[in-house]
Amino acid sequence: MKNLSLTLLSCILFSVLFANDIEAQNSEKRLQIVYIDHEVTTPTDAVNRRLTERFYQVSSYESDALIIYLSNGRRSPMAFVNLKEFLTENQLALLTSSGQPRDTEEAFRVVKEALNSANSHTVDAKADINNILELIDRFNVFDENGKLNYKELRFEFYIEPNFWLLRNNEKVIARLYSLLFNGIPSSEKEKISFRVLKPKGTQLEYSEGQPFGDSNLDGINEEVNIMDY
Repeated sequence: MKNLSLTLLSCILFSVLFANDIEAQNSEKRLQIVYIDHEVTTPTDAVNRRLTERFYQVSSYESDALIIYLSNGRRSPMAFVNLKEFLTENQLALLTSSGQPRDTEEAFRVVKEALNSANSHTVDAKADINNILELIDRFNVFDENGKLNYKELRFEFYIEPNFWLLRNNEKVIARLYSLLFNGIPSSEKEKISFRVLKPKGTQLEYSEGQPFGDSNLDGINEEVNIMDY
């Protein structure tokens, strides 16, 4: 019994030290989460080119980490860069069982193939929110006090005009923005940024000054930039 107690204590101490070590490593990283809305009108060549540049750029720098997320409901393909080392074997097994490749380059290839082989994917706002919050939890993005465990957290959304017509600007982007900014210290908010990218020459339909709806959750209309790519 004594040996068993010592073994359990050792396991607990190792887990605590491992978690602290992970947080220390993460605090030096800039985490980017790239969200892709894939419609029939999406210029896939341009998106793939930008994703490929970003993927290999981040792969070259240990100070950066990246999540690429192709919106497709509960079966959304994802790729991770400089993050797999922070997953336990059980978490890796869960990813694999859900159809997510364990290898970083293979996972990125799956995302690109999905973009190239299908005309579009279906955005499920509720699933997207759940999936992204699960990723944020899985990679310990915030500590128990709402403090960011990363140096910076950046969101990029590649969207099409139809995304706005279906009000996913409010259901996904504004909702996620509000969930993240509520309950965290003011000092952490300046470390988090959102950016929306749309194909050059396209127009989004919204009332003047209200790109994310008249509810203006947590002041998002004044804070999030919309740019062409």
